[in-house]
Amino acid sequence: MAIYTLAQLKDFSNTLYKHSQHEYQNQAYRDLAQKEKQKVLDKTDGAVKRIDAELDRIFYSKGAPIFHIVSIVLAVVLFIGCFTFLRPTISFDFDDVVEAYDEKAKEKPSIIPSAIVHHFEGAYGDGEGGYLAEPNPGEHLDEYEKWRTEECTILVGGCMFLAALLIGAFAFFASYLSEKRTRNWKGIIITLAVIAGLCALCWIIFVCKGAWGDVTGLFSFIGSVLNVILMLVVSPFGALVFVFRAGYVMFLAAILAPLSLFLGYVAYSLGYAVFLANNDGLSSSSAEATKLVAKKKSIIANCPKEAESMYNKILAKITPNPYEKAKSLIPCDLQKDLGDLIYALENGYAHDYIEARQYVQQQKNHKALLEQRERQHREQQRELSDLRNSVDRQTQAIRDAANKEVDVYIHY
Repeated sequence: MAIYTLAQLKDFSNTLYKHSQHEYQNQAYRDLAQKEKQKVLDKTDGAVKRIDAELDRIFYSKGAPIFHIVSIVLAVVLFIGCFTFLRPTISFDFDDVVEAYDEKAKEKPSIIPSAIVHHFEGAYGDGEGGYLAEPNPGEHLDEYEKWRTEECTILVGGCMFLAALLIGAFAFFASYLSEKRTRNWKGIIITLAVIAGLCALCWIIFVCKGAWGDVTGLFSFIGSVLNVILMLVVSPFGALVFVFRAGYVMFLAAILAPLSLFLGYVAYSLGYAVFLANNDGLSSSSAEATKLVAKKKSIIANCPKEAESMYNKILAKITPNPYEKAKSLIPCDLQKDLGDLIYALENGYAHDYIEARQYVQQQKNHKALLEQRERQHREQQRELSDLRNSVDRQTQAIRDAANKEVDVYIHY
C-alpha cells in the first residue's frame, strides 16, 4: 500500500478541486448553449404564432365567416326538416321509427325473435304469404306491438348513445381544427358538446322507459333496476344493427345538424389552407398576406440555423480538462476518502497516513454500527407496537364477552 504525506494528499485534493471546477465551467457552457438555443427557438415560435394570427385575421376579413354562417343555416334547415319535410324518413318522432321497423319486418321477418314472429304473422299476415298494409286487430297485434315498442325504445336509446359519441367526436375535432384560429367560433363547439350531452341523456331516458316494465312489488322493482342497468350496457351493441333497420330515422335526425356545424370547421380549415397556398406564389389574393407568408417561411427556414449556430459558438468555448491525466493517477479509493484523511492528519487524530487510514475506517465502522443499531431499534419498536395492539385487541374481546348480555329462558 502506497504511503502519502499530508502535502501529497493536499496536492491531490487541489488537483481534484481544479478538475471539478473545469468540469463545472464546461457544463455551464453546455447549459448556456442550450438555453440560448431554446431562447431563439421560442422567439421563432412566438413570431410564427403572431404571423399566423395576422394571416387568420386577413382571411377572416375576406369573408371566411361564410363557412360557419352557411353551416349554421344548413343545420337549422335540417333540424326543422326533421319535423317537417324530411319526415318520415328522418324524424324525431318515435312513431316514424316504429313504422320503419314494421316495414323492415315485412321485408325480412327473420329479424323478429321466433317467440314473437307468430304474433307478427297473425297481425300482418294475409294468409297467402304476403302482408297487409293495415294490421288485423286482436291479441296477436297487441302482443307484437307491446314487444316491438319496448324493443324499439331500448334500441333507439342505444342509437342516441352512438349519436352522442359521434357528436362528441365532432366537438373534439372541431376544437382541434380551431386551435390555431384567432376567431374559432367556440360557441359552435360548446353547442356540439351540449347536443352530445342531450343525446346521452336521451339514451338513459329511452332505455329506462323501454326496460323498466311493470313494477308491482319489491322483487319486480329490483328486477327492473337490474334490467335497466343491463340494457344500458347492451343497447349500444344492439343499436349497431338496429341503425340499419329502423334506428337511422332518429339517428340521422340527431346527427345531421351537428354534422353540418362540424363541416363548417372542416370547410374553414380547407379554405384557410387554399388561402395560404394562393399567397405562397400561386396567385396572390392579398399583398399583405403574401408578405406575411414569405416572412413566415423565412423565419422557419433561417431561425433554426441561427439557433444552431449560436449553440455551436458557445460550445466551442468548451476545452479539454487539463487536470484529467493528473486525476487519473490518484487511486479511486483514495479519491473517496481524501477529505477525511486530510481532516484526520490536520486535527491530530492521526500522525501518519497509515493511522489516518485506520481512523477513517474506524469512523466508517462506527457509523455503520450506529445505523445498524438504529435499524434494530426501529424494528424492536415496531414489534412492540404490534404486540401492544394485539394485547389491546384481545383485552377488548375479553371485555366484550364479559359484558355481553345472556338471554335465559325458564320453562315451567
